[in-house]
Amino acid sequence: MHKKWLVGFSALLLTSALQAGGDHAPVAEAYPNTELKKVQSPRVDELYCLAGVNWGDYHQVLLKPVEVAFAKRWDPRSFGIFGLSDKEVAAIRRDFSRIAEEVFTEVLAEHGYQRVNEAAPGVMALEIDIQDLYLNAPETSEPGRRKVYVRSAGEMRLQLEIRDAVTGTTLALARDKRRDPESQQLQWANHTFNLSRARILLHSWALQLADALAAAREH
Repeated sequence: MHKKWLVGFSALLLTSALQAGGDHAPVAEAYPNTELKKVQSPRVDELYCLAGVNWGDYHQVLLKPVEVAFAKRWDPRSFGIFGLSDKEVAAIRRDFSRIAEEVFTEVLAEHGYQRVNEAAPGVMALEIDIQDLYLNAPETSEPGRRKVYVRSAGEMRLQLEIRDAVTGTTLALARDKRRDPESQQLQWANHTFNLSRARILLHSWALQLADALAAAREH
């Protein structure tokens, strides 16, 4: 089941949008305050793109710090006896941000997109937000804590925005919410487990982006 899920997520995330540069692109309403047009896609929840982008002009990526926000219904006081401390919540957000940055940097580099630190012609600015993060059982540091077993680590929404690094013009935007698929066997929901499942999900999103960019550059 796990392998089947990962292969399924390797489908293109943005291909239809990135290639929709002509007058006959399947677009609908515009994204607020932009020239982005909505593209219907069975792959993601929301998808918008800017028509007429020459993706072959972009060879480098400027990765902005990854923002992480928990779901509104996720209550850190619900875990353990005393709940998660502010420091523990901050550490989870920091670790998820770090992993997302590492994963997207590695995958895009493997596909020929060098990461740079400054805006310049030919550079895409990539803004990644992890939203609505819900961990079913985050590990607490309280003494004598019990082991908690789960079938799924939780869920998250990814918002991905691609901008021209020089002009700041948004070229494409996607939002997609996914749940970590349930395992047939219960898993110990420690910090390592939660991060490893997050890494798999983020890797699949990053791979979809890299594949979509490669396909768009060929058209």
